[in-house]
Amino acid sequence: MSYEFRKKFTLAVIIIIALALCYRAVLIYQSSVGRGSELSVVQYLFFVPVWVAVVYALWPVERILRLILLTVLCFAGLAGFIAFRIDVSGDSSFVVSRLSDDDLESSSRILRNRIRELTKVYGKVGISRYYDAIVSVKEANEFFKNNPETPAVVWGSKRWINITVRGVRSLRFDEFKLAGIKGKLPFFWINTVPAVGLSFKPELGTARYLAALFAALATPIEGSSLKELALREQNLKAAASLRETWTSFEHRGYALWLLGNQYVVEAFSQNPPEISGLDCGINSYIKAGKYLRVQDNPEFYAAIKNNLAISYYLKSVLTSQKGLLKLARENFLLAARAGWVTNPYKFKFVAPQIAAGNLKKLMRIKKKKRKENLAE
Repeated sequence: MSYEFRKKFTLAVIIIIALALCYRAVLIYQSSVGRGSELSVVQYLFFVPVWVAVVYALWPVERILRLILLTVLCFAGLAGFIAFRIDVSGDSSFVVSRLSDDDLESSSRILRNRIRELTKVYGKVGISRYYDAIVSVKEANEFFKNNPETPAVVWGSKRWINITVRGVRSLRFDEFKLAGIKGKLPFFWINTVPAVGLSFKPELGTARYLAALFAALATPIEGSSLKELALREQNLKAAASLRETWTSFEHRGYALWLLGNQYVVEAFSQNPPEISGLDCGINSYIKAGKYLRVQDNPEFYAAIKNNLAISYYLKSVLTSQKGLLKLARENFLLAARAGWVTNPYKFKFVAPQIAAGNLKKLMRIKKKKRKENLAE
């Protein structure tokens, strides 16, 4: 090994070590200010001087050996790039996909790391990445087909992000098999909505909301202990109560809607049903509806009104209180009319159609009751 080679090789090693220390210092700084420890921009920039330093060190070597070493280095770089592009979402982790206008994934990684850190406050859950950008509800559903264990995915841009949660879109309320339900209940309950959005900025506030929401969604309503359900309720309340300079507040309504669903299901998990729990559900739905206009997210608006209408009907059955069937009818009607509004998400409406079907069933029930009253 010649003196010239040893000299260049030593210099190359010193350069690589210095770059590695600088790279590590940047990561530590970013982590300390809450911006996450994953910085793909730094990774890409770091690779260029490392490549130059290695080539500089290997150049005096014999041509054959130099060619072999450079080929190995090229394949190593290619393998690293492929590994970086692989979908690394965990089986049961919540996923933050690459934002559509974030080619180097820096903002996406910062958001993901902030969520990961903040979930420690609300209850630690898995947060994973998805290398590609999801730009529509249709693509989000395709992602779920390929990742059947993922409970929810965050997608969008550096202006607006969306949350799509896996789950059965709707089911008849009596399909919950709850102890407090006697006989058949023909109304279809909205269980999930295709998308709910919020502005990307303020970034820290958005990460805090997502952390609280994911911690709540990690606990299913059915099959969880009272302690787990209490923590779920606490996290949903935390998500709904966050105050930041967002450009819209439908996401706060989403947390309240989920909370209302939990209250109603819990109320009918007991026999006899708990009226106070049902009232809590009704109040949560009413508050949720105040956080969005129908044109903001017609599907979600219809879901709120549909479940509120069912809750009014259930209360009328339990208490025989006057005026509740009228309120149920009014809310089913509002939900059905949401289908007349232009959908900003460009997918086919489901909730308004379900509400329209529920409205017809309610009118048949009211007609039957009138006939029974006349017969008496």
